[in-house]
Amino acid sequence: QYGDRLLKKRAVDGWKMGPNGTWVPIQLYGPPTIHDWRKCFKVFRSAALGFDAIDMEWLERYPERFSGWADQYPVECWALLYQNEARTRGEHMVRVRRRLEMEYEAARAKGESHPFDPARPWNETFKALCLSEDKWWFENVKEPCGFIYKAPSQRVSGDQPVLGSRPPA
Repeated sequence: QYGDRLLKKRAVDGWKMGPNGTWVPIQLYGPPTIHDWRKCFKVFRSAALGFDAIDMEWLERYPERFSGWADQYPVECWALLYQNEARTRGEHMVRVRRRLEMEYEAARAKGESHPFDPARPWNETFKALCLSEDKWWFENVKEPCGFIYKAPSQRVSGDQPVLGSRPPA
C-alpha cells in the first residue's frame, strides 16, 4: 500500500569508466527512467506554479531540454544523465542564481534595468538554464554521453582504429 515511500531508495543501474579504462557498474539512487523523472518533475511543476515561483514557459522548456537527451542517447546513459541533472539542480542552479543576483545589483547600481526579479529569483534562473547555459549542458551531458557511447573508431574518425569496450547492453 505504501510502496512509494521507498521510491528514493530505488537504484538506477549505470556504467562509468574505471581508472584502468574498463567499465565499472554503478548504482545511483533516484528515478530509474526518464518517465519516472518526468512524473517527479510534474509534482515540482505544480508546486512552482501554485506558488507563482516560475513561469509556465520555463517549467515546460526545462524538461523538454533535458529529456531530449534521454531520448537521444542509449538507456545506459540514463544514470549519467540523471546524475548531471541532479547536479544542475543542486549545484549549478544556485551558481546561476547568484550570478543573476550580482548582475541585477550591478545594473541597479548603474541605474539600468535587468530581467532578474528578487521576488521570483528562480524564474530567471530556470530561464537561463533553458536558454543560455549551453556550455554547462554540453560539458556535463552532451560531451560525456556522446564520447562514452560512440564507437571508438568514430572518436578517432577512422585515422587509427582502436580496440575498445562498451558496457553490456
